[in-house]
Amino acid sequence: MPVRIVNVITRMIVGGPQQVSLLTARYYQGFASVDFHLVFGTAAGREGDYHAEIAASGVPHHPLASLVRELAPATDVRALAALVTLLRRLRPHLVHARSAKARFLAPLAARLARVPVTLQTVHGWSFNNAVDRRRPLFVRLERLARKLCDATVLVSQQDLAEGMALGVLPPSAVARGEAIVIRSGIDLTAVAPLDGPARRAFRAAQGVPDTRPVISLVQRLSPPKTPLVFVRALPRILAERPDAVAWIVGDGPLAASAEQAVTAAGLAGRVAFLGLRKDMPDILSASDVIVHSSIREGLPRVVLEALAVGTPVVATAVGGVPDVLADGVNGLLVPPEDPAALAGAVLATLADPAATARRVQAGHAAVRPFSARQMLDEQHALYRRLLARRGIALAERPA
Repeated sequence: MPVRIVNVITRMIVGGPQQVSLLTARYYQGFASVDFHLVFGTAAGREGDYHAEIAASGVPHHPLASLVRELAPATDVRALAALVTLLRRLRPHLVHARSAKARFLAPLAARLARVPVTLQTVHGWSFNNAVDRRRPLFVRLERLARKLCDATVLVSQQDLAEGMALGVLPPSAVARGEAIVIRSGIDLTAVAPLDGPARRAFRAAQGVPDTRPVISLVQRLSPPKTPLVFVRALPRILAERPDAVAWIVGDGPLAASAEQAVTAAGLAGRVAFLGLRKDMPDILSASDVIVHSSIREGLPRVVLEALAVGTPVVATAVGGVPDVLADGVNGLLVPPEDPAALAGAVLATLADPAATARRVQAGHAAVRPFSARQMLDEQHALYRRLLARRGIALAERPA
């Protein structure tokens, strides 16, 4: 009898936790020892979603309309009841929750459904998204979610340290194997640079000759990302580099304000909004500088992907970004919400090709430990250990 694993996530919008969920599903396809199921809320938005990919994948999946991102007590009770009913029907051996609302509801539902093993992955703490008087509530909810889980996975040392400092994670959590850092990984085989002719053709399709530098902001245009910081940096960048153009890649609720700010700055002719794209390796490879701007992060996958394709990176030093990006070594880090520092780092990247090339070369080596296979193998080993504590055997995954 295969071990049944249920992955619960609040939404399957375009984003890092969602990509990890899909990678996990693919990891177990064709592995007879595991019966993997994906549970997610049906809400989508301008960020885009992976609903079509899930439907085409053949992975058993269970959409729940009541599982929503916002705090909504009546709807949340319905979601909890739906999760309990589903888990009692599926009778999984292990439930893995990702993203805040799923992490608050799924562990409780798993306890009520008598699931043997429950764990969560924190792709950034929820209380960092609640910067108002709700923050203490979210800290308490995180403590409760942790107590309902056999283990908590963090994607960065920063998240681990913050959880310990606030008492969400007890001092003994690491020693007892209840708090583990498993860094997000990317499929390095799927991220390859364009060759010269393909790169020129891609840029030409966007109306950009090969001689003009392209500075690309690649991320969701929604909080906690800060696309307006990038827009505020652009006047200086484009004034000092009149040959440069900018691409803003992604979509979300901040797109309209970003477009308005670009127009107000008189830069509409030099900034292109490319919208939601799923040809991300090509976008990254066709760019000359990749920018990531945010005030909070787990570990943004676009930083890893840019290092993998060999495009220079400028990013805000938040969350797990410094775990992979060492300032001046394999990229440039800037403080959050600092347009002047961001502009300076982008201009420095363009001004010194030799130093930039050295950072790109170092980036290739730095990204190797962040492979999807290593992440998934570490996750599978954790599943095996937690299940073994309950007397449930999970086979090793073939190499």
